[in-house]
Amino acid sequence: SFRTYIKEAIKINKKIGHQFWLGINYANLGYINLIEDQYDSSFHYYRKAEALFLELNNTPKLAVTYTSISAYYSEISDEEMSLAYASKAIEIAEKGHLKQYIFEAAQRLHTIYISIRDSSNAYKYSLKEFQTKDSLNIENSITKLSKLELLYEHEKLIQEEKNIRQKQVFFYIIIGTILLFVLVLWIVVLFNRRRLEKIERQKLEVEIDLKN
Repeated sequence: SFRTYIKEAIKINKKIGHQFWLGINYANLGYINLIEDQYDSSFHYYRKAEALFLELNNTPKLAVTYTSISAYYSEISDEEMSLAYASKAIEIAEKGHLKQYIFEAAQRLHTIYISIRDSSNAYKYSLKEFQTKDSLNIENSITKLSKLELLYEHEKLIQEEKNIRQKQVFFYIIIGTILLFVLVLWIVVLFNRRRLEKIERQKLEVEIDLKN
């Protein structure tokens, strides 16, 4: 199962001292426990992930972890703590200009404010959520266009190389054909010369015989 795989990954990452991946493993275990309603275990692993990302000063992963902890608090109906962690998440994400994580934290805040019936803030974060989503969509579209341009240039280069190779092959075929024609012509000329020389010798022999 996925849980078993993550626990094996934790053993390996502990052994080799890979703190970043260990933090991700803990965060994943936190999520698995959350969706299985094992709230104490979920919180335990989220806090382990948080501690590692704080130690590593990894703000993107810290923002994600705080958003996840916010979701945990919403699941146990503690909207005050959920709001506190979502606010931390969006603050970190905005400082780092991390649009994907701003979007996720804004989505969380939008949901929290709806649940506590704060329509003003719910609207505020709904607006931020959709603005960030639009910005991400534009960036993704630009990225896709850039990839398509690179693909087009790559295919164009391949086609040009293919055309060059085809021209080279055609050139070698023409040169080969010309050389073959010259060789055949030389053989024909040589054959005719020898045939004429033979005829001349035969005529000379006949003349000599007649004189004798």
